[in-house]
Amino acid sequence: MSSVTPQKNTNEATLVSDSNVALACGDLAAADSSYCSNQSVTAKPKNKCPYYKWIPVLPTNEFVIVNGYEILLIDANHCPGSVMILLRLPEGGVHLHTGDFRVHSSMLQAPSILADFVKTAIPNSRIGTVFLDTTFCDPYYKFPEQQLVIAAAAQVSFQALLSRPDTLILCGMYSIGKERFVLGLAEELNVKVWLPNKQRGLVTAASEGGCEVCRALVARCVASKDEARIHVVDMNELNPRAVLKNLLPMGKNIIAWKPSGWMYNPSKKATAATIKRLPCPAEAFESLREFISVEMVAKNVVVLVLAVFFKVMYYFIHVGAAYSEHSSFTELKDFITALKPMKVQPTVFGGSAKDARKHIDSWLQEEKLLKLPSENS
Repeated sequence: MSSVTPQKNTNEATLVSDSNVALACGDLAAADSSYCSNQSVTAKPKNKCPYYKWIPVLPTNEFVIVNGYEILLIDANHCPGSVMILLRLPEGGVHLHTGDFRVHSSMLQAPSILADFVKTAIPNSRIGTVFLDTTFCDPYYKFPEQQLVIAAAAQVSFQALLSRPDTLILCGMYSIGKERFVLGLAEELNVKVWLPNKQRGLVTAASEGGCEVCRALVARCVASKDEARIHVVDMNELNPRAVLKNLLPMGKNIIAWKPSGWMYNPSKKATAATIKRLPCPAEAFESLREFISVEMVAKNVVVLVLAVFFKVMYYFIHVGAAYSEHSSFTELKDFITALKPMKVQPTVFGGSAKDARKHIDSWLQEEKLLKLPSENS
């Protein structure tokens, strides 16, 4: 077991679970020292984070000692470098901070250390508190597997390309995140990808830090937009007005994908007018409603550019893909009931926080009832 020495003489430290989230737990709050995974530190833009090279890097799947605490980082199946943090206290207690994460079966199976907690029913050997990502802790959300969503998006995109071979495919991305969706779509269609400078820099940095998905994505990237069938755009720019303004001169059909858990809407049906406007078979959309939703179809669009009206004879299709990098309700329930922690603390607050608390309490209560002896025993 290795040991990490803090930068200052202090018992405080901040453990960063991904690019945007920091863990503060017990004596680890209000930190003077910060620690993160290798991919997280390499993904930091060097010009915006001049002190990045002094941030201590912790390995994954290996216990290290930070200020007397045993720390283990576990891949969180979220964005590059994101990790769950397992914390062993000097007096013997164990806590788990999931950060933003998407449950995967491998998390609870050997060789993952969490498998040890699944097997035990001894109170003193159980996790004390799980700090849980409850972004989608609502029974409505039953996300399909990521690979199935990618396959559905590829099927629709392929049909669009058959109908109009010059179709341009857009994929929304955050500064970092959704790399697996973009890569999967590119691999299924066997096409090249163009990344904006911001995303390209971060994806390249993460690939250098050991992210295999980012490494494969970089290998498919080209410098020229003209050579790429898939163009990545910022999520906040993935709207008809921005897309048509920026891509009007290209004069191509456009299918724009927004991969997000918030796009999960299996009950949504396309209207008859929308179906008529689809440049590919409507059946391709209707049979895949669990995975995708048609947000908008525009045809023969009229756009004002430089005080001149242009009537553009092409389609713009805005499609939501139920591709989430957060856990769904059913995944959260399975995760908690398998680990059987003593306590669960939600880490997402807002209007639905009370409902999430009720759901979690019911899961823990179910586990207690299952252990109660029957009257006839």
